[in-house]
Amino acid sequence: MAGFPNALGVVAAVCVLAGAGGAAAATPFGPRGIYVLDSQAGTNINGVPMRDANIRSLPFVAGYALRPSWETMEPHSSQYDFTIIDWNVRKLVAINRKLSLWVIMIEPEWLAETTNVVTWFDDDPRVNHLRAVPWDPFLLARMERFVHMLADHQIDGVPLRDHPVLEAVNFGVAGAKMAIRDPDAVHLRDMAGYTRTGFVSAVLANLRAAVSNFPATHVQTGFWPVTDAINTPRLWEDVRAAILAEFDGVQKPRVGFWMESLSASRPAPGAEPIDGRPITNWALPLYLSRNATWAGFQALTSWLRPFNSYGSQVTNATPADGMQYAFDAYGTRYVELYVSDIDHPGYRPAFDEWAARYAGDDWLSIAYGPAGTPVLRWFGRSGVQYSVQAGGTLSAWAPASPVLTGADAEIAWADAGATGMSARFYRLVTEQPATNWPGFVLSGTNWTYDDGELSMNGVFLMPAGTGMFPGIVISHGLGGSAAGFGLPKAREMAAWGAACIAPNYTHAAGETNTATYGASTENIRRAVKCVDILSGMPFVRPDAISAYGNSMGAFVTIALAAELTNRLAAAAITAGGVVTTPGYSAPTTGTAARVRSPFLILHGSADTTVPPGRSALLKEILDQGGVTNQRVVFEGVGHDLHQVRSNEVHQLIHEWFRSFGGLP
Repeated sequence: MAGFPNALGVVAAVCVLAGAGGAAAATPFGPRGIYVLDSQAGTNINGVPMRDANIRSLPFVAGYALRPSWETMEPHSSQYDFTIIDWNVRKLVAINRKLSLWVIMIEPEWLAETTNVVTWFDDDPRVNHLRAVPWDPFLLARMERFVHMLADHQIDGVPLRDHPVLEAVNFGVAGAKMAIRDPDAVHLRDMAGYTRTGFVSAVLANLRAAVSNFPATHVQTGFWPVTDAINTPRLWEDVRAAILAEFDGVQKPRVGFWMESLSASRPAPGAEPIDGRPITNWALPLYLSRNATWAGFQALTSWLRPFNSYGSQVTNATPADGMQYAFDAYGTRYVELYVSDIDHPGYRPAFDEWAARYAGDDWLSIAYGPAGTPVLRWFGRSGVQYSVQAGGTLSAWAPASPVLTGADAEIAWADAGATGMSARFYRLVTEQPATNWPGFVLSGTNWTYDDGELSMNGVFLMPAGTGMFPGIVISHGLGGSAAGFGLPKAREMAAWGAACIAPNYTHAAGETNTATYGASTENIRRAVKCVDILSGMPFVRPDAISAYGNSMGAFVTIALAAELTNRLAAAAITAGGVVTTPGYSAPTTGTAARVRSPFLILHGSADTTVPPGRSALLKEILDQGGVTNQRVVFEGVGHDLHQVRSNEVHQLIHEWFRSFGGLP
């Protein structure tokens, strides 16, 4: 395939092959695997629950996520009781499973009662007492001492910091809501003595304590988009910049970001799209950091037995849907799931698949094949472009393989050029598509674009194979997203042989400025730029770019076709149309009159969100302009046409784009 000259990033550590029979593998980036969440249930020692009832040795389980509290382990000043740690570590050693330790940093009551400590009242029913503010000097000093004592604590002669069972630690932020996160009772910015500098310093102090005391363990922290009175930059942006600058993987180990809010639902069992949460526009601290560190998630609730009225966020879906969403949107390879889901037999095949996927992805292994040829193997993510670079030293690299496209399966490549060499170094990289738009940066299936005037993000997926591909711009509807709507559609359309790009629009989930919804100037600008980006890729045919959109995405698609009268090969919409007067999120008949691209219109007769009369009006305008078009009405179907009749919808769009859009 032509046009992939710029390596985006090394995804596996350097491997060296030296002498016959040698083999090596990369160190994974952050913790990996499926971890079972603990609960209050289990053994009770001296009135303290050991939280061990959910420990499992199932083949797909990597380990156990234990959540003891600081106040349990230091009930009185300098009186430490780490029985709960000892108990669970020994049980995990016995079954060869790892420990992910999340210490609930609700400081003990005695600390806030100390003279001169600045406090706030936490009215959470599980707490209900005074707590120190995060920047209080006494709190920070006691936090550092507690973390040090825990790291030094020996279990059967081995300090916890050195124990092979310990995989990850999460101490959050003492004095806050167990993370970089506002408590429910009071915003951080409203606490006594708040300054931005003071809070950022407190966050860094917590992370320094964790990293310095657990230098060989993955450290992660919860990170929510916290704000204060300053809007530019926002508080979380300053916090994020400070963390990534200090914990950069060179001066100090990287720190991962984490949230306890992973969920996914479907409109019906097996129906697209997956509505995954947290949405990327809200979880920006994690989304924007996915190339710099890892993102881990805890499930919001159980898919099998949802609680806390979260049922609507997991309806018709499974944990695998949530894991797929997190993997696609954030690159997540670490999840904490509730035991009811872990134990459900129906979920186990998917868990087995995901466990293998987590373990395999981004590893590069080397072994000799027949006739002494080195064979490199790794897990290739669907749609991601890879290449192998090789060299005789660690400072001189040259392309060694062709560009190889992942398909969620193992990739094997034999280096015929290495035969007879005594030593050779390898590294695996993902490739940045060459484009005439330098603001475009791709990481896996996610991309960002920023040229100083326009900033946006979305998903991009390549088809398998080589050659010149047609392109498709995919536009989501109200409350959707590039990851939630665009990526499933892109998977379908990439299988047709198209390079697919899907941006996030101003009507994505979490956006509230209704004036910019639908066919707004900003959204048309984003869609046009997506066409530009595709056109600038040397492996995409600029004369074979089409567009598809649903609902408000259909509005954008109509306006895009009107804006680019000579550049769109074809267009297709579901559940969209036009209006006669301006001022709405839908385009007007005047806008539609400029469309010249062959246009497929699909609508449900029972759609009450966008009445079918609006697509009938679009067809009327297209007919008047002599534009090739077809309108298909699905009797009795509502606004969810693309979901409930997905097979027929995809077939019709596929045939339309084959006829007019350059699909093979």
